[in-house]
Amino acid sequence: MPYDPTTANCYPNSAVLINKLGIRDDRTLMQAESYYSAMRLMELENGIKFENVDFDFYLSIHKYLFQDIYDWAGQIRTTNISKKGTCFCPYEFIRETGEAIFHKLKHNNYYKDVSERELPSCIAELFDSLNILHPFREGNGRTEKAFISALLKNIGYSIDFYNCDKDYLTIATIFTAQGVMDHLVDFFAENIELIGKIDR
Repeated sequence: MPYDPTTANCYPNSAVLINKLGIRDDRTLMQAESYYSAMRLMELENGIKFENVDFDFYLSIHKYLFQDIYDWAGQIRTTNISKKGTCFCPYEFIRETGEAIFHKLKHNNYYKDVSERELPSCIAELFDSLNILHPFREGNGRTEKAFISALLKNIGYSIDFYNCDKDYLTIATIFTAQGVMDHLVDFFAENIELIGKIDR
């Protein structure tokens, strides 16, 4: 889903983001993004270590996923963006807000002590916070899903974002941005699976 029109980080007289591949067509760029980020995600899922998890850890996920496409991969955006009526965090507050989100997550022990019944609500709240933060010019959704997957794996759960109802997730995310979180909680309750006990 494209962002509302802005020319920031784009080629002159274009809405196509400046990229390492020199692609000037939006559709071709989206295809390249999907291809390269999918390959990097496979590598990341096999090698990611859930250690020293803070906002910079989150930025590093984006850098890894999009290193083949954008020079600014892993960097905080420097322009304000919106989508479908949702205004995301003003860029000048992203660092402060992001660090607060991850400080809270660390304080909550990365949900290791949360019950299976309470977990969907916790993940929905975190997902919403990261969505509204939207720290990158592009690639926010893939970074967020990669992080949530790693977080859940670390505490003995799994989620398959690629075989879930993506339309429902999109609708639930929009509702949550408007203050109605029930749909997003239901989504995670339906899709989070226990994969094994861990040392809590």
